[in-house]
Amino acid sequence: GEHRAGRCTVGLYASLMKAPDGRSLLVLDSEGLLSIESKGQVFDGQMTLLAMACSHVVIINHKGEVSRQLQDLLEICMFAMKHLRVTKIQPKVVFVLRDQSDRSSDVHEDMLRSMKQHLADSATRLGVPLDG
Repeated sequence: GEHRAGRCTVGLYASLMKAPDGRSLLVLDSEGLLSIESKGQVFDGQMTLLAMACSHVVIINHKGEVSRQLQDLLEICMFAMKHLRVTKIQPKVVFVLRDQSDRSSDVHEDMLRSMKQHLADSATRLGVPLDG
C-alpha cells in the first residue's frame, strides 16, 4: 500500500514491530472501506475478511453514522470465516466513531448497541460464538 498526502491508505499497509514484552506485533492498515473511493463491495469484503481472519483485534475507524452497509459487510465476513474455516481466531472488534453529526454519547451508545445486537443475532443464526 501507499500513503498520499491527506488521503487514506491505498491497498494494504503492513508494519512489523516488537511489543514491549518482546513478542512480534503485525499492524495492518487497509484503505478506507465503504467510501466513495472504494474499489467496490467485493474488494471491501476481501479486505475485511483478511483483517478479521488474521487479527486478534480489528479497529474499525468509521466516519459518520454506522450504516446498514457496514453491518452487512461484517455479517458477510462472519459467514465467510465460519464456512471457509480459514482461522480459529475470533477477533475483538473495536469501533472508533468519528465525524458524527450528533456528538452526544447517548446517540453513539445507541448506534453501537444496535450494531452489537445485529451482529449477535447474525452470530446466533450462523452458530458462531460472539463474546461480549
